[in-house]
Amino acid sequence: MKYAKLYVIVWLIVSVRLAAIGQINNVFPDSGNAIIYQGTSSFRSYDVINSNNFLVSRLEATTDATGQLWLRDAQGNYKIAFRSNSYPSSVDGELIVGKYTTTSTGRNLFVDGTSEFTGKVFGHSSFQLSQGPDDFVAYEVLNKDNIIVSRLESTTDASGQLWLKDALGNYKVAFRTNQNPSSIDGELIVGKYQATSTNRNLFVEGTSEFTGKLYGGSDFEIRQASSGFRAYDVVNRDGVTVSRFEATTDASGQLWLKEALGTTKVIIRSNGDSYFNGGSVGIGSINPSHKLDVNGTIHASEVLVDLNFPGPDYVFEEDYPLSSLSEIEAYIKQNKHLPEVPSAAQMKEEGVNVIEMQMLLLKKVEELTLLLIEQNQKMEKLNIEKNIEIEILQNKVKQLENLVNN
Repeated sequence: MKYAKLYVIVWLIVSVRLAAIGQINNVFPDSGNAIIYQGTSSFRSYDVINSNNFLVSRLEATTDATGQLWLRDAQGNYKIAFRSNSYPSSVDGELIVGKYTTTSTGRNLFVDGTSEFTGKVFGHSSFQLSQGPDDFVAYEVLNKDNIIVSRLESTTDASGQLWLKDALGNYKVAFRTNQNPSSIDGELIVGKYQATSTNRNLFVEGTSEFTGKLYGGSDFEIRQASSGFRAYDVVNRDGVTVSRFEATTDASGQLWLKEALGTTKVIIRSNGDSYFNGGSVGIGSINPSHKLDVNGTIHASEVLVDLNFPGPDYVFEEDYPLSSLSEIEAYIKQNKHLPEVPSAAQMKEEGVNVIEMQMLLLKKVEELTLLLIEQNQKMEKLNIEKNIEIEILQNKVKQLENLVNN
């Protein structure tokens, strides 16, 4: 009986010792629950060893209140980290949710099914929504009351279209890669985040570049820059500025158009002189051939023209070859217009140079004046001669009367 009690005591001591050794070495059974006891370090660990007794992965967890869990690979690199504190959890590799697969999806995060995000979603790479049972991809944004406030849709065919709808299903944004235009129903602010309305359909904060034509059915406004004027550069396809459009931002109301070298070509002022430097201006004409081409009527209260050639005062020189009335008469009978004056057909075909025509008409008036003076001189000479003849005749009549009376 004495030895039996001693045997029981020895057996209990050995059993307790073996149990302690099993706890220290963290040897887990093949079935049932397993517990990882805290070792001498500040975390718990569980090694996964293959049939060749090689370490293939290691599971670790903190033993304090931080609540962290790690999974390492055979080289000790952290692959998965779950944290309950302020530090983020992370996965080094691919994470597939809702579907088991042993092949790569080519995505860091792959969700097979419905996903719900109650906060912000950030990504430095692609964000892809796979095709559902409909013919488009959909992503719904719900508020805290589980009400849809917006919906993002995309076609799954080759048309390449993307829509953003509001809560009522109205299209607000449409991006298209086919021949149909993209559109935005509302305001678009580029280069600046702003929650308040700018009262502009398109508002760009910073430099803008247009490689095609720019159309607008309303106002186009360039805001004031730091240099005190508004500027709009026209750049060619090689990135070289070919012209510059500037305007003052104060009350002076000035507008400039400069060429590539910075030379001002056009200045328009609301409180001073405006001018055009070089080139031609066409009003009603897209291909002006003169400094100013106007296809229409010009109305003015006064016109002042500078002469680039002398007036026809040379007509009054002594050696001027003045044509006689008979010569002019013969010319008119043959040509049906005055000498040097273009015909009606020529004026219709070539137009009329106003200043040249004015000078030509003045020349004809001066020639006519000389002819009238000449005719007046002849008439006066004839009148004198007739008066002399009349006086002679009257004297002869008196002489005859005297002879008859005597």
